[in-house]
Amino acid sequence: TAFKDMLVPAGHGALRWDLERPEVREHLRKEMSRVVETYGLVWMKIDSNFPLGMDPKGRELEGYFTAWFDLLTDLKRRHPECTFEACSGGALRLDLELVSRHQCGFLSDNVTVRHLLRLLHATALRVPPGRITSWAVLRETDGQVAGPTIHDLGKPIPEDPDFAVLACMPGVLTFSGDPDSFSPETRRKIAARTAWWKARRRFILGAACDLLTAPTAYTDENGWAALHLTNPDDPHRHLVFAYRLDDPAARKGFKLRDLDPARNYMVLEPGKPQHALTGRQLMD
Repeated sequence: TAFKDMLVPAGHGALRWDLERPEVREHLRKEMSRVVETYGLVWMKIDSNFPLGMDPKGRELEGYFTAWFDLLTDLKRRHPECTFEACSGGALRLDLELVSRHQCGFLSDNVTVRHLLRLLHATALRVPPGRITSWAVLRETDGQVAGPTIHDLGKPIPEDPDFAVLACMPGVLTFSGDPDSFSPETRRKIAARTAWWKARRRFILGAACDLLTAPTAYTDENGWAALHLTNPDDPHRHLVFAYRLDDPAARKGFKLRDLDPARNYMVLEPGKPQHALTGRQLMD
């Protein structure tokens, strides 16, 4: 009976914690801490699989989220070794306030490579991509690497592993699928890309994002997607990701933004020698 008293009705006939009650918050804090400490967790995904329902007080769940975010802040203070990952879909929200109370946020169960790229690109309108976990889900069979159709690796889509990893690089690069299936050559390629990302992940984590192409439907596999990352702690360094999807043109120009027109920038492109261009040239 006491446990049931901690719950209130939510959407779809479900129940949720009545977090505005101090004894409920304390119960949940102790239970989450127990799980972290018992298993030595370094990562906890806090999933959300149903709407929270209407607020009986008519305050748009303001009291619920204030209490929940205070609880998360306390958990992060008590367990700095553990990463707390948010879920956006079930909670029906993904915004700066949510992400600021977690180290990162789960983007989508849909990890089909091109869909994931479009989702990450559009999400950058409201959340820095460096705070979004992006999953490279791959399996190799008979020398062919494939990603999943929506959630299902049993319905594979042939995929270039280099492209699949690059598509996740503006976010928190994470891996799933069947890494043991990778050939030595595929493993070498993925390891090299991962090392490149690790060398820049602090920059990416703190970066803001300009979209150099317009967002479009996640199912749109045509054209290009391009993002320009800048970090206020490293103002003269810029990172540009440009992806060609189903487009016959092998080259496309993008005008960068907010560069110092008079400054010389050293441009690093894969497979090309380093060369210098002024900020004005890059913006024009």
